Amino acid sequence: MSTHGSHGDVLPFVALGRVLQGRGHEVEILTHAPFAPIVEQSGMTFTPIDTAEEYDRNLADTPPLLASGLERWRAYYERNHLFDQITFETNHLINRYIPGKTVFVGRHTTAISTLFAGEVLDAPTAWVAVTPIQYMSERGIAHMYARTMSDHLDGLRAGLGLPPVADWTAWFASAHLDVALWPEWFDRAGTPAPRRVRLTGAPLGDDTDLPELPAEAVELLDRNAVLLTGGTGRMLHGRFYEVAVEACRLVGRPALLAVRHRDLVPEKLPDGMRWFPRLPFPQVMPRVGAVLHHGGIGTLIRAATAGTPQVVLAHGFDRSENGARLTAAKLGSWLPEARWTPEETASLLTDALAQPRTSVPADHGLTAAAEAIEELAGSTVAYSARHLLTRDLRPRLHRLVNVYGPTETTIWSTTWEVPAEPAEPRIGRPIANTQVYVLDRRGGVTPAFVAGELLIGGAGVAGGYHGRKDLTADRFVPDPFGPPGARLYRTGDRARWRPDGQLEFLGRLDNQIKVRGFRVEPGEVEAAILTCPGVDQAAVVARGDILLGYVVGAADIADLRDHLERILPQYMMPALWTRLPALPLTISGKVDRKSLPDPVPERAAAYVEPRTDAERLVAEIWAEVLGLDRVGAHDDFFTVGGHSLIAVRVAARLRATIELDVPIRNLFTRRTVADLARAIEELITAELGDLSEEEAGRLAAP
Repeated sequence: MSTHGSHGDVLPFVALGRVLQGRGHEVEILTHAPFAPIVEQSGMTFTPIDTAEEYDRNLADTPPLLASGLERWRAYYERNHLFDQITFETNHLINRYIPGKTVFVGRHTTAISTLFAGEVLDAPTAWVAVTPIQYMSERGIAHMYARTMSDHLDGLRAGLGLPPVADWTAWFASAHLDVALWPEWFDRAGTPAPRRVRLTGAPLGDDTDLPELPAEAVELLDRNAVLLTGGTGRMLHGRFYEVAVEACRLVGRPALLAVRHRDLVPEKLPDGMRWFPRLPFPQVMPRVGAVLHHGGIGTLIRAATAGTPQVVLAHGFDRSENGARLTAAKLGSWLPEARWTPEETASLLTDALAQPRTSVPADHGLTAAAEAIEELAGSTVAYSARHLLTRDLRPRLHRLVNVYGPTETTIWSTTWEVPAEPAEPRIGRPIANTQVYVLDRRGGVTPAFVAGELLIGGAGVAGGYHGRKDLTADRFVPDPFGPPGARLYRTGDRARWRPDGQLEFLGRLDNQIKVRGFRVEPGEVEAAILTCPGVDQAAVVARGDILLGYVVGAADIADLRDHLERILPQYMMPALWTRLPALPLTISGKVDRKSLPDPVPERAAAYVEPRTDAERLVAEIWAEVLGLDRVGAHDDFFTVGGHSLIAVRVAARLRATIELDVPIRNLFTRRTVADLARAIEELITAELGDLSEEEAGRLAAP
């Protein structure tokens, strides 16, 4: 699990991890260094994503951003090395993955490393949100990523073998599970969460390792005191405690001031107010007359379930949203920062103290969230739309709609309501104000069952490609069936009408192929290959998730790879090369791609039998994941068909076989079987060197 932020963002994940651990699961939490003690005392594995000093600087740098423009967010990420942090998290998750046994869980919108790693490994992923504003601001955050950070993030993705994110809003909705840690009544009190989100109820904070209730606090509670708290962190408006403390003085009621950092509150406190760095909230909250707080959802839910009247001084859109929901549910009142005065706050606090106590449920909380995450456990492939269309998974959903459409027609153009027992997937019928046609090569409408090119018209058709008049003229054509000036977009997709009036998608008209999420035009790769000296002919095809290259000529394969690496992106590089005396041709003289033989990799070195146990282990795993009959001691991983995604699989297989974490970078720096085997032996030797004599003796015993 990966999470970021203050205590209100991290502690719910610690509590969720504790529940999952209690249900028999191993849990590792990646978060900020200061949270190590609370994670480790629960028996969970802790991995810091920063140092305590870096975390403090990050928190100190955050408040000015709450009302800042987009340009300051990128500077904030760069200044606090957050792009490096994302890279570290992603690589760590990839290295820790065990197929069929691992689920990546991340804080919604910030822990993007979980979705990156999930894409690379085709692993199940879950977003967990702790407050409704996370979903309400999803589009805004997606816009911020696209406008200010896409170059950094797409560069990271390219290194993982992933394509750029074309639509960040859609990408944020691509997790296989979305869990919201708040109750239904709170969701109904404002903008509800998207339909894809599963509301599981709210955690009531961390009830382990609670302090004793001080005698001074008991005395104040017996006098129906007010509880004043701004949460556990420092991310508060500078005037919060100044206004809140003075409001309590004006009311004249005893007060418990719960704040970890004494320097945040006025040095001199009113008579009857006592400062406590920590209090056992489960005992305190039901006994206070009212609570005056900052609007954090943890405090809000704790008070609501205890029936304690609340007043919120809200700063920032997230706390303001929580305050508005509280008021809508008739469980308290709130003030925006512009209206913070001791007098108005005192008036609301006086009203709250006179209100009757009304409690509401927290719903099922962390148990329901853990059960939802457990449903993903054991998945070895993504729980994606293509799987949801199968007969096995469709019955689990109340309703499923398959939506089709290219970006050039504003994404959504047709929809298909998937029946309870679906046959082959369809793309359905056009949505409102949209027209679709299946046309033959001469522009005529095809009858049912006859395939043609799918063209789309209507209100959603874009104006064209910016600065590309030639491409616009080719893809956006006059609409012969519409009013004057109307246009159709040529999708390049093959489709046909079914007798029931539904469209069936049949693939691409051109030779475009898709490899690991990238659209690749084989002709572009072939043209690049032909620029290498010694290549007379070239052909490129896709098999599974790799590209295969076929060449005719005397060019050295190693020289060819070096040449292409300078002019092609990694995803367009063929993984396996086969030299042929001539390319097979059709009767019309075109390359007969269906007749190209299975790849026979041309190795740079003569075959050498693996000689040690480590070499034999590496060779067997390479052969297994690459689908080869044999691999020699001097074979290069990338020459025999490896790429970044397969490197991840190799590392996972090594870990599952010998329980050793082999960093993926070793496959890029130790590229031959012999070199990687030596690296593994060095890692094992280092681990043995760390053992005590007693541990070594137990391992050596028969």
